[in-house]
Amino acid sequence: MKRIILKSVAAMLSFMFLVTILVSCGGVPASLTENGNGENYDITTNFPLDLDPDSRLEHVGGAVKADTADTVCVKLHYLTDDGYMVPVRKNIEKQSGIARACLELLVDGGENRIELMKNGLVAPLPADSKFDIAIKNGEAIVDVKTETIIDSEDRARDIVTAIVDTLIEFKTVECVSITINGSRELTNLSVYLPEKSEQIPLNIEDSALMTAANTQEITLYFPNNSGSLLVPITRYIDAKPSIYAVVNALAAGTALNGLINVFPNGTLVLGAAQENGVLTVNLTKEFARITEIDGMYDLAMQAVLFSAAPYTMIDEIRFTVNGEPFEP
Repeated sequence: MKRIILKSVAAMLSFMFLVTILVSCGGVPASLTENGNGENYDITTNFPLDLDPDSRLEHVGGAVKADTADTVCVKLHYLTDDGYMVPVRKNIEKQSGIARACLELLVDGGENRIELMKNGLVAPLPADSKFDIAIKNGEAIVDVKTETIIDSEDRARDIVTAIVDTLIEFKTVECVSITINGSRELTNLSVYLPEKSEQIPLNIEDSALMTAANTQEITLYFPNNSGSLLVPITRYIDAKPSIYAVVNALAAGTALNGLINVFPNGTLVLGAAQENGVLTVNLTKEFARITEIDGMYDLAMQAVLFSAAPYTMIDEIRFTVNGEPFEP
């Protein structure tokens, strides 16, 4: 039986810069001061990608990226070439005005653009963006100064999502309000930017289900067409989130453009459970066809790892077919 042990799989997957999935940056400092006003911020993370190509997956459950004496780990939000929003973890220099520094890294220009292009990512804010920032009583108030015309609702949504989900990582930021050139209204689009936004789900698969009764939000990860990035997708299901529910939803695939369904058509999940750090996923015989495409088995392992990690500690993943060990 071939066992997929996550401590050693990093070398095999080193072409993918995103394989450092962890619970937190680790070593978060007790306080960071924004604009010297005495407000303290702790940065928390969920399961972001890792922009640093020198940092590889060593294990799950410990911190790969962490604060140092001179840097702090932050989570930023960028767009893929296909227009999906992805969280990216990065160490930046400790400084006063750390929130402003994070927003400046969301601007599409200069060295930032070059660094992101290498990884198939795009910064969502216009190249000429400047910021006025105030944080009061848990609300981050951001005014984006730009001469660039925001020419679509999609672009406006991306700007709002990137700013809100980046700043909401500060524990003392409970909501974010955004204006552009001092106004919430984008007159050319006849739309208003939201006030006091809380964390915004990324890449919602079916927004109509957001308000449906008895649905629960889960995040699934699917590779992009090149297999170079895992993209988080928000799906709403009518079951309690669990390891089995998440893996089952992942096996069902997605119809969103530019993403790969990692399980062969017709594959059913017979079971998914963790014991002593080992996640065993039992699948029907259709899963055996995964060997027909080079690299797909590894992508399936990563997609399961990213999607299931919020629900259990995972040190190892094993795939079985009808209860029998599966070797690709």
